[in-house]
Amino acid sequence: MTNYINPTKEQIEHFNHLGLKEPILMLNMLKFRAKADYPDGSPNHGKDMTGAQAYAEYAKAIAPMLQKIGAKMQTFGMYEATLIGPDEAWDEVFIMHYPAAGLFLEMAVDPHYVKDVQPHRTAAVEDSRLIRVRAAESPVG
Repeated sequence: MTNYINPTKEQIEHFNHLGLKEPILMLNMLKFRAKADYPDGSPNHGKDMTGAQAYAEYAKAIAPMLQKIGAKMQTFGMYEATLIGPDEAWDEVFIMHYPAAGLFLEMAVDPHYVKDVQPHRTAAVEDSRLIRVRAAESPVG
């Protein structure tokens, strides 16, 4: 089984080619590790934390960055069941709105994010999906 935690270089390049000026929604589906996996030398290495607790640290650390760029959580929920498709159980599912795709990308490569924020997410997450969505008018009603 392949687990997905951070994007590949090719995925980032594709993200860039889709455009950076328009607003986007990012669908996040997260499965947490039973025990957070911080690397040696990390301030949190060796602490007895669950993945969910490490993700809470990530959420706390990223909140000011999200506020600064005007990103907002649209929807948050707890996974219950898969009706169609493989039964991939998720701990949290949420949608974030970013006023511009480029702001999301700038945040993701910001040295503060890379050094101080992202390590919490990497330690917390066993598997994830992060899906870029372009807002559009609903074809239904």
